[in-house]
Amino acid sequence: GEHLGYGGLVHALAVEFDAWFNPDAGDLVEDHVALLSQGAEPLFARRENHIHFPMPTSLADGLVHSVRIVYHDHLQPELAPFMRPGPAARFFMTEGSEGYGLGTLGVWMDGAADPIAALPVNLGVLLGGGSGETYVGFTASTGRAWASQDITTWSFCESSDLGTCAT
Repeated sequence: GEHLGYGGLVHALAVEFDAWFNPDAGDLVEDHVALLSQGAEPLFARRENHIHFPMPTSLADGLVHSVRIVYHDHLQPELAPFMRPGPAARFFMTEGSEGYGLGTLGVWMDGAADPIAALPVNLGVLLGGGSGETYVGFTASTGRAWASQDITTWSFCESSDLGTCAT
């Protein structure tokens, strides 16, 4: 449970919805959402791997929550107030030689107008560029505790025109 199922993955981006306090990992005491990556290095749920500082967010409250994660292939200056780059972000906030530029990743919850997290990031650098293959998946864990974590619906869209993507 400690690494939430993504421990050891390389060229991975984790959007972590964490409702369990792991002091050894540098967790917040509160439920939180965090963005983590180590690029080509194995990813583990540790504070030094945060590319966005964790945001306290009510998760284990018995309610159903909706989440929207969007990557814009260009910078979104209007999201700057929500950008809180963490210690590992500096490696992915760069124009890369692979031909990908700096974009913006945002995470919204429960239909809010403002994101709980936004980050200028080059996904080509973060995800390794080259192969053209990327996997999207879900994982959940609680260690020795119990919790219900249900994905009731989800969709994935590759279009840069958000109006063409189903919600």
